[in-house]
Amino acid sequence: MSGRLRVWLLLSVAAAGVAGCGPCLAQGRGAPGATSDGDISLIVNQTYTAGGLEFYRRFTDYWREKSDGDRYTLVIVERPSRRYGNQVLVSLAQRPVFVSPLPLKFDAIRGISLEAVEQVYTAAVASNLRFLDQSDPDMARDD
Repeated sequence: MSGRLRVWLLLSVAAAGVAGCGPCLAQGRGAPGATSDGDISLIVNQTYTAGGLEFYRRFTDYWREKSDGDRYTLVIVERPSRRYGNQVLVSLAQRPVFVSPLPLKFDAIRGISLEAVEQVYTAAVASNLRFLDQSDPDMARDD
């Protein structure tokens, strides 16, 4: 990914936060020289309550422990729901891969965030494998 595209992506996400999508925080992962040109990680935080922020903090702490977690862009959204209380939704490639009611106790939030990391990481690896299995008619076979 070129430097211009990376800067444009980061600025557009930051502008979305300023434009009124709530407390929208974009956080890149990794040291500046550690990622290659094709790898960029972005975790967007759209949580509103103390419980949602705790989920985001715990999720990012657990996500950093994954070996290739810096290859994916994630969005964490907190939604109010009359029926279920606040819900947390984690999206990967604009697809929700984890949805759960947000517990009130911080100890329970820690457990749910660990479960979310495992489920999102599994979905990310599976989507990566599906992408590798698809044959592209424009690409020649390796000999």
